Amino acid sequence: MVHFNLIAKIKDKSLLVDLIHEYGTTFYQKLGKNKYRVIYFSGSRLVVFEGALDENTAKKIEEMGFEVSEIEIDEEEKIIRIEQ
Repeated sequence: MVHFNLIAKIKDKSLLVDLIHEYGTTFYQKLGKNKYRVIYFSGSRLVVFEGALDENTAKKIEEMGFEVSEIEIDEEEKIIRIEQ
């Protein structure tokens, strides 16, 4: 069986919510008024979103995830570093 990994850099907030589930971890960073950087990480899935979120979507992300002060993704080393 072939094993695939998903790395998604997206701008669509609806897709962001659809790709996140309870089997992974969501981190978010507030960048300004209604602007967020969000990452969702599971064993086979990395979803990266940066952009504006409406109030309802922001509330969902805040309920599902953990706020952090910094998010850094090193694709070469395959490391996600966060600071809270």
